[in-house]
Amino acid sequence: MGLSRSVGYVFNQSMVESKWAKCSYIWDGASGNKYNRGCGDGAPGTTCEEGTNSAFFDICPSTKKICTANDIEVKRGLCSQYPGGIHPVPETHDEFPQCVFPGAALDYHQQADFVPGPDKTRDMATYRVKYNGGHDATGPNVAKWNEVVLDELLLLPDMWQDPAPVLTAFLYTKSQLPISQNNAKAMRDDFCKFYKVQDIPLVMVDDTADKETGPFHASTDDASTIVI
Repeated sequence: MGLSRSVGYVFNQSMVESKWAKCSYIWDGASGNKYNRGCGDGAPGTTCEEGTNSAFFDICPSTKKICTANDIEVKRGLCSQYPGGIHPVPETHDEFPQCVFPGAALDYHQQADFVPGPDKTRDMATYRVKYNGGHDATGPNVAKWNEVVLDELLLLPDMWQDPAPVLTAFLYTKSQLPISQNNAKAMRDDFCKFYKVQDIPLVMVDDTADKETGPFHASTDDASTIVI
């Protein structure tokens, strides 16, 4: 699990691909440094001090307005197979500039007439599998993170309006049992109590498994646990 976490949760994949995904990266995209709320070219920095033109303010220098997908600072951050992109898909993390795979929310900037665009998250996943066998100076590709950026200004209102479809499962790792399962169950139960929903499953991730056995397993310790 990312960042060596022992618990996590699963977002509704259909909603990610049709609405929430702003962009994705085949490797760690350093999205905190990027225009367009993580989905554009690199900004001068991440400080929140006035007058810095940092990613925090999301003001594109070419327009001096909130960044949109049509701004040069966003287009040139895209992978080269998409209009305006200048960098090819990187074969490793360390030796290439990272580029953006557009998501459905790439051009969302709180406009009232927003219509989701085409989502290329599966393009990212296809390239990730293609290059998983490589390596760079810091190690094998298969061990490196990728990154999917979700636009919380779209996701959170959906959660407030109808929370049950937003999170489809809570996860816990086998290697850190029983603490991981207890923590995941507490997270799930707090979420269900706050939002007044029920039957969100717990799913164990076997982080000790190999590719032959697969990572997801059922447990009989909780009534809401299912197999993926």
